[in-house]
Amino acid sequence: MRKILCLFFITALILINLHAQFDKKSMDSIRQLSVVDHKDMLDQLHIDSIRSGANGSDPKAPNAANYDEAKANPYPVLPDPLTLKNGKKVTSAKIWWQQRRPEIVEDFDREVYGRMPAKLPKVNWEVTSTTNEMLGNVPVITKKLVGHVDNSSYTSIAVNIQLTLTTPANAKGPVPVMMEFGFVFPPALNFLRLPPGLLLRDRLGSNNSSTEAGATQYLFQPVTRQTMAQVLHKAL
Repeated sequence: MRKILCLFFITALILINLHAQFDKKSMDSIRQLSVVDHKDMLDQLHIDSIRSGANGSDPKAPNAANYDEAKANPYPVLPDPLTLKNGKKVTSAKIWWQQRRPEIVEDFDREVYGRMPAKLPKVNWEVTSTTNEMLGNVPVITKKLVGHVDNSSYTSIAVNIQLTLTTPANAKGPVPVMMEFGFVFPPALNFLRLPPGLLLRDRLGSNNSSTEAGATQYLFQPVTRQTMAQVLHKAL
C-alpha cells in the first residue's frame, strides 16, 4: 500500500510540474522561436540546405541507418602515419616535422576538430568563489570561475564562460583534470523537488553517509525519463 501511495504521489507531482513548466502556448512559442533561430543561423552561414541524418525507420531509404556490423567500418585500412600524401616515406625527423605532421594536422582540422578562427578573442578568467568540501569520502577544493570574453569587436553581446574546477585538497602537486561541457538551467525552469527524506532516507537509512548526496542528486535534477526511472527505482 505504501508503494502505491508513493507512486501516486510522484505521478501527481510530475504532472503538476510539467503543466506548470510547459503549456501548449509556451511550447508553440518555443518551437516557433527555434525555427526562426535555425533559419537565421543558416542564412548567416550561407547554407541553403543541410544533410539529413540516418533514417532508422525505412531500411530502403537512401540514408537508411546501418545495423550490419560488417558494414560499420567504411575505412578498414587507415593511412600510414609515416607515409606522405605523395606516397613517399618519412625517413627523418625533419620530414616528419616539416611535411608529414602538418598533413595530419590539416586532416584533423578539416575533418575532425574544425578550423580555429584567425582572430580569437582573449578570455580573462576570474575566481569568484573557493570552497572546501567532500566529494564522496575525498576532501576537495572547488573553485568557481568566470571567463570574461573580450567583446570589443561586438559590444552588443557579453560572453561569460562559467567554469567549475574541483581538485583533491591533499594533492601535493599538479593533478590531471578531466573537462566536460555542462549546462546551467535558467531560474524559471521548474525542477522536481520532493520533500527531503520521503524516499531516500526511508530506503538508505538516516545514518547512511550518502543520503544527503543522493537527495541532492535526485531532488534537484530536471524531470526526465532517466530521472523518474531512478526515483521510481528507489521508491519501489
